[in-house]
Amino acid sequence: MNERLQQAKDQLPARIETAMGPISTGLGEIYNYVVDAKPGAKKPDGSDYSPADLRTIQDWIITPQLRTVPGVVEVNTIGGYERQLHVLPNPARLMAYGLTFRDVMTALATNNANVGAGYIERNGEQYLVRTPGQALTAEDVGGIVVNSHAGTPVRVSDVAEVKDGRELRNGAATLNGHEVVLGTTMLLIGENSRTVAERVAKKLDEIQKSLPEGIEARSVYDRSTLVEATITTVEKNLVEGALFVIAVLFPAARQHPRRHRHGLRDPALHALHHHGHGREQSLGEPDEPRGDRLRHHHRRRRDHRRELPEAARA
Repeated sequence: MNERLQQAKDQLPARIETAMGPISTGLGEIYNYVVDAKPGAKKPDGSDYSPADLRTIQDWIITPQLRTVPGVVEVNTIGGYERQLHVLPNPARLMAYGLTFRDVMTALATNNANVGAGYIERNGEQYLVRTPGQALTAEDVGGIVVNSHAGTPVRVSDVAEVKDGRELRNGAATLNGHEVVLGTTMLLIGENSRTVAERVAKKLDEIQKSLPEGIEARSVYDRSTLVEATITTVEKNLVEGALFVIAVLFPAARQHPRRHRHGLRDPALHALHHHGHGREQSLGEPDEPRGDRLRHHHRRRRDHRRELPEAARA
């Protein structure tokens, strides 16, 4: 990707710069898990699991498999001790054999690697040949040959002290008062956090089967759980809001047509209608002069009195 970016940079206009952007963000922590030993768990040699052992399991068993999950860009680790093999040369012994620090470093780099040896064809099939040459223990490192002196091989253990060591760490993780190893999976930009978190959880269940007896990797934070809880809360609020609106508006909607069936009107309009039809008629003709409206009102009253019976007028 960087090579293609450099090629594209030559085709850009002047004063236009390009740079690699981040592949994850501060919100990319979608899944956290801890690697811990069960109470009473022992190693094959009968000793207890140490923080260095938990870190080794995390770095060499769990992390490589989680990196294959689509959408996971990296796996960060906090806690434990990264196992190291320290080689401490003795200057006096080096001078006695005529060796230097560079000779020891070259011997370690050359004799600590896996080397492919091609393949062998047999019955139409190819068998790959590989030579595992990585030093796994302090004894393996001490047995590496640096040079020969008077026909006798000079090994690392002859000119240096080899022992197990630890890196200088800047943090630790604890759970329920004891130290554990904390792993954090980071989300690739543009991926769906809920989907990727579910993939990681499923993959971690598969990895659990390949862990040593007594070691467990369990989740302490799952983004998919948070997303599902948020969706549930939104659905609950929407349903409750809809029911509340129905409870408020439905009784009012039922009372509104009932008022019209019984002839009920607004009190102000009813009082205006009660004071006389003549005024309502006069209000309906805003352009008519005031004097004409009054005469028209009195004329209607006289006509009305003529229609009444004699007893009613008396």
